[in-house]
Amino acid sequence: MTSSEMESSRNWSEIELKIDLLRKAVTEEPLDWELHQELGRAYMKADKLVEAEDALNTARALNGKDPWTHMYFGNLCNRRGEHVAAIGHFKVAMQLMPDSATPLWCMAEMYECLDEYEKADNYYRKAVEIDPSDEHARSKWAQWQEWYKKPK
Repeated sequence: MTSSEMESSRNWSEIELKIDLLRKAVTEEPLDWELHQELGRAYMKADKLVEAEDALNTARALNGKDPWTHMYFGNLCNRRGEHVAAIGHFKVAMQLMPDSATPLWCMAEMYECLDEYEKADNYYRKAVEIDPSDEHARSKWAQWQEWYKKPK
């Protein structure tokens, strides 16, 4: 076994252990939306998307006002190729945290996947305008500008 394979195996074991611990925790604290959210994220890392959806649905039912639950739902939809649904979740997150660039550049990526380049351009730009100190937003904007301005 190569060192890379050993590392991957160790990471997988850690994810499975985390899932087991979180499943026990939500059994003990079934109304703790943050535990359900964290379980959903762990399931996503393990590529167990049905289970992730169930956990995130529970988190959302317990606290529909948490923007990060909507962000994780958007990421889940993106992984499934459901870009329009992802945009809906990112829009809710944007409304819940209007000063954050993250939902904006996430929406831009979804519009890019849908070949709606003007909307993508608009959201990448807005992400940087809302939070010029967000390095990730600036990096995404720069990459987008480099690609978008090239002759097609």
